[in-house]
Amino acid sequence: MDGAGQTALIGPGDCQIEAGENVAGEPRHSVLMTDVPIATHGNANLDLLTLRAIGAALRAQQIAGALERVTAMTTQYALDRTQFGRPIGKFQAVQQNLAILLV
Repeated sequence: MDGAGQTALIGPGDCQIEAGENVAGEPRHSVLMTDVPIATHGNANLDLLTLRAIGAALRAQQIAGALERVTAMTTQYALDRTQFGRPIGKFQAVQQNLAILLV
């Protein structure tokens, strides 16, 4: 190896994913790869720009998933929390802010 770095694309069938979570209950899976053949010769034809685009797409998916969960949790909280004898989710100002969060 010349120290230039290499890229390996490994499919989900080539690894084992063990579900887990951290202390806060957030998903933290472990990905195990044993006896996975990785070609050391040849070129994957992935330049730095392409790798950054793939990384950006993955990050965007993570952010979208997090925002979806935040919206669900906030909506549920607004329905559970009461003020002046009714759920705060019934107040127009709260509904407007939930709509903005959803968008």
